[in-house]
Amino acid sequence: MIPIFILAIEDDADRIFMINLYEQCRKAMYYQALDILHDHGEAEDTVHDVLVKLMDRIPMLKTIPESQLLPYALTAAKTTAIDRWRSRSTRWCKRLHIRL
Repeated sequence: MIPIFILAIEDDADRIFMINLYEQCRKAMYYQALDILHDHGEAEDTVHDVLVKLMDRIPMLKTIPESQLLPYALTAAKTTAIDRWRSRSTRWCKRLHIRL
């Protein structure tokens, strides 16, 4: 199921581009995030966060060769998942009153 925020893109060409990117990269991005976060819900949220970030970069993404879009999306998923993991770890340490 395509996320509603992709369907809300006004430009038809951009919307089709993002739908194709989503369909090609979703599973790989999900498993990349899951490998880092070990939580299905957070991995899915990470994929959505990445897609929102990528929507802001559609003109630049269209200049990337198609063979490089998946590696680009996977790198974005990895860094977003790491950021999410760090944020989660920081909150956990604060609850236990552990200094980082």
